[in-house]
Amino acid sequence: MRVLPVLETGERVIVALSGGADSVALLLALAERGDWQLTAAHLNHMIRGEDAERDERFVRALCKRIGVKLICAREDVPALAAERQEGLETAARAARRAFLLRTMEADRATAIATAHHLGDQAETVVMHLGRGGGVHGAAGMRARVGMWAKPLLEVSRREILDFLAARRQDFCEDATNAACDTARNAVRHRVLPALEAVYPGAAAALSRFAAIAADEDDYMIREAHALIMRGVQPLPFGSRLFVQDAHPAILRRVLWRLSGADFEGVERLMALYGQARGALSLTGFTAERAGEWLYFIRPDARPPAAAALADGARLPGIGHLSMRPAEPVPVRDDPLSQVLDAAALTGAVLRTRRPGDRMRMLGAPGGRLLSDVMIDRKIDRPLRDWMAVVARGNEVLWLPGAAIAQGVAISKDTEGACRLTWTREDLNDGNAPLDR
Repeated sequence: MRVLPVLETGERVIVALSGGADSVALLLALAERGDWQLTAAHLNHMIRGEDAERDERFVRALCKRIGVKLICAREDVPALAAERQEGLETAARAARRAFLLRTMEADRATAIATAHHLGDQAETVVMHLGRGGGVHGAAGMRARVGMWAKPLLEVSRREILDFLAARRQDFCEDATNAACDTARNAVRHRVLPALEAVYPGAAAALSRFAAIAADEDDYMIREAHALIMRGVQPLPFGSRLFVQDAHPAILRRVLWRLSGADFEGVERLMALYGQARGALSLTGFTAERAGEWLYFIRPDARPPAAAALADGARLPGIGHLSMRPAEPVPVRDDPLSQVLDAAALTGAVLRTRRPGDRMRMLGAPGGRLLSDVMIDRKIDRPLRDWMAVVARGNEVLWLPGAAIAQGVAISKDTEGACRLTWTREDLNDGNAPLDR
């Protein structure tokens, strides 16, 4: 019986042992090889009464006979399911996973081996396709993901039974596996046998299909990650994705990764991505297309409070301001740094915009609403509430990177000048989140 090379030689491994044929075969196959430090782990779900007690006695005897350490535990899954208001199968799966993780940590293991086999893989692929899982779903289960290993994923049920028969090794039968009261059991006992009748070897073919899909899935995952790395910037209120040409298969994955939305939500985001402007609300966030970006906005995000104007003044998540005396000479090569009239800055604060803010810009007649100034400067709407301003009351004196008010501009009569430099928060490996 072939064991996939998914465990490192000498690795400390927890083997999930139910007492059924699959897990018994897995434990024996690994123990016979002797390449790993094994600990078996058995959870009594307290669902099947005496049958569950029989399973526990069986695994204790088996591990004692072959000299493998065993850790057993009990979990009242019916009570857990009632408490959480979920099905027995869901509660049992969660309890089992938590138990295996606790056991791995307590035993200082680095891997958990489960006995999923070729038939389980075929069932998983059918179930994922039935739910419209795409290539990612068609890839089924992976032989190793992090600490989770499936050494028997390419072994058929027939091979497992032959392996046990050759060793005259018995095992426990779980009668609940024969019932068609769950989706997986229905696929196992009805769908796959019908498929095998039409296409003999269908389970093996589905497993091959999953392997091919896994390779294609890995490729698209890498491409999606590359697009995220070059196109996504975190923001104090969420994130944004730079709009660029991308294949729909890759873009769909990127939008799913960024949003966590279901298929319908991702398709709506795909449509928004292709528009010049627009917005939509999905669970947990709002998406907005503005300028060259698609924004993902958290509804609970709030701009920080104002800070007194001083050297080192900071707006958390947005940036900070430095101030120092300077000669009254304009700065012409850095829009985020300006020399202003120090006396005119008296009483000013560093903050974000507020309703009613106005600005009398240098070189322009009269005052204007700050919102109109931001529109003229082509500042994307989602950024406007998060732009830093230096203001006194509702009078904006400086909008870093965009505009200076007449009242603080230096002139030949300026007696004292101050150089202000605004530095945006570095949230993305050197890419300022409000740049571009």
